[in-house]
Amino acid sequence: MSFPDEPEIRELRALLHEHGLVPNLPVSHRPDPSEAERTLQRVMSGAQSPRRRSMGWMAAAAAVVVGAAVIWTVTTGSEPAAAYPAPLSFSISDANHLAKAPVATPVLLDLAEAAQGVAPPGAGEFQRVTTAGWLLAVDTDTGTVEVAVTQTDSRLAPDGSAQISQSRGPALDVHGRLKPSSLALPGHGDTGDALPAGSFDSQLPATLPRDPDALRKTLLTLTAGMQCKTPAEQTTCIVDEIQQLYGTYVMPGDLAGALWRVLASEAGVRDLGDTTDRLGRPARALAVPSSPDQASQRVQVLLASPSSGRLIGTETVTLRDAYLGLTSPAVTGFQTWLDVRFVERIGS
Repeated sequence: MSFPDEPEIRELRALLHEHGLVPNLPVSHRPDPSEAERTLQRVMSGAQSPRRRSMGWMAAAAAVVVGAAVIWTVTTGSEPAAAYPAPLSFSISDANHLAKAPVATPVLLDLAEAAQGVAPPGAGEFQRVTTAGWLLAVDTDTGTVEVAVTQTDSRLAPDGSAQISQSRGPALDVHGRLKPSSLALPGHGDTGDALPAGSFDSQLPATLPRDPDALRKTLLTLTAGMQCKTPAEQTTCIVDEIQQLYGTYVMPGDLAGALWRVLASEAGVRDLGDTTDRLGRPARALAVPSSPDQASQRVQVLLASPSSGRLIGTETVTLRDAYLGLTSPAVTGFQTWLDVRFVERIGS
């Protein structure tokens, strides 16, 4: 399926190449587009609830099930590989030494103030969110693990319909080597799809409470399929929901500020300091570790723009993973927001 904005997609792909986010690969290793199209159709044919709608398109932020056994996600660990980008540098501490990092409350309150005064860019009623990231795929039947670069461009209409264009690069193994397309898991290539009216709640950002206590309770009720009982688990659930919101909507400034105020009350959020994101933009890094009793120990890093107060990226650092044999820290996924704005029509 093609869309009228394909020239913009090509421009975005060129931008990703320029910043080293997409490798230049030989034609012989590129996947069959028709197979990718069929794969996306199988994914999109499943029923979706109005709330957990971003699971349908946000493969760069949440798991997408392809067929019965293949799971694409940015939050699964793997052994360190040449395919993975180098870790970002932070001015205070890193994800492996969170005990040295201060509580992030003051920084989060500053970000809330910055976000409060910044209006969303663009004009119109349609919401466009464009992201790029590295995904891991795990075949739960065979244990096969591979990684691929993915960029996603989504357009959300006022009636809850949406158009999604996605480009997923060829498969790499966990050592960073190219896999022949015949051995790759399904889901690679350029795909496009349209979701009907009512697939998403386009007015959700306007209806969420701005009071931090009320917003915190609402965010926890919106999480689906996650365990959110202990304080550490609840912080993880809130961070996950914030990423889901940013991955689907053009966020109003007052809601962006309220979300940071919610996190400011979470004791587990740490300040890693200043950094530069994958596109060369200045950012402030905030870290949230996974629950200490989990076999896979990960740190989720949120990257926020100091000037706009908006979320502009995430990094998943896996410290150890018993199932996959990871014993030293590695960046096992990242997501970068390339463009977020209101547009006047679905093809803008």
